Amino acid sequence: MNHNVVLITGGSGYIGSHLISALTKANLTPVIFDVHPPPTEVRKRVIFCRGAIRNKTGLDAVFSTHNPVGVIHLAAHTRVSGSRGNGKYIWENNVEGTRNVLASMVRHRCRYIVFTSSAAVYGLATTPVSEAGVLKPISEYGRTKKMNESDIVKFHKHIYSATLRLFNVQGNDNRVPLTRRAQHRNTLLGNAVQVGQKKKTAVHIYGTTYPS
Repeated sequence: MNHNVVLITGGSGYIGSHLISALTKANLTPVIFDVHPPPTEVRKRVIFCRGAIRNKTGLDAVFSTHNPVGVIHLAAHTRVSGSRGNGKYIWENNVEGTRNVLASMVRHRCRYIVFTSSAAVYGLATTPVSEAGVLKPISEYGRTKKMNESDIVKFHKHIYSATLRLFNVQGNDNRVPLTRRAQHRNTLLGNAVQVGQKKKTAVHIYGTTYPS
């Protein structure tokens, strides 16, 4: 086991780009496993392995080659809108892919994982949510994240885990290079900020049945 190496699945995205910066400052070596490459300037200081978490062989190769001490699991299809009707792809990627990551960790005796879940597991909550709150996801995306959490618990004899239910992750360190897809994240708070910066003229809220 290499105690300086951390595997980041989906590490070329928005959160992954900032994690790379934090890990390198802590003298750790990030290994990025993603279907998309990070920016050129980032690739000079990280190890990038192209691959998808649906590919068991590719995952095993990364673990065998780099022997990471732990995993930060970011790889998922994240768009809530449009997830209805595209359930098969989302399920294969988010659920089966995460199961592949967990199984590969066990095979290679990697004991630690930080998993990025989502506030989507709560669905349309009517009261302030807590970790002990009822999980009633209404989207396929939210249901996959709920299943991921359940699957991780099943591995508790082999893996130490921390699950983060992320809400609206925003902000950016200007010193952190982002991939093109990360630069064009379409989020409510991001759009609101761009209106304040006069880069956009209005924030559009779609749908008329929300009590907001």
